[in-house]
Amino acid sequence: MAATKQAPAAGTGLAAWATESPSNTARQPAPTGLRFAFYGRVSTEDHQDPATSKGWQLFNAHALTSGHGRIVAEFFDVGHTHVLPWARRPDAAALVAADRRSSP
Repeated sequence: MAATKQAPAAGTGLAAWATESPSNTARQPAPTGLRFAFYGRVSTEDHQDPATSKGWQLFNAHALTSGHGRIVAEFFDVGHTHVLPWARRPDAAALVAADRRSSP
């Protein structure tokens, strides 16, 4: 029997951080909710299928953000170990660059 996950109660988890974090109190989320960027990776094609791996990672990201906003961008690195700094992973670096361009 598969377990079902419940969304965090109001005042806890992601919802609380998004609304109560001092850095976020000055700007409220848009009426449609928060905007999220998805980042995932698979270190080797030999041990994991990139399409399957991205699928379950993105599924979990959607489950986490559901009810709080939507994923508006996707970044996914294949063949780059977690040991590498983000600057040396192409899509991770692109995510950081996109964030810097969009930050006030």
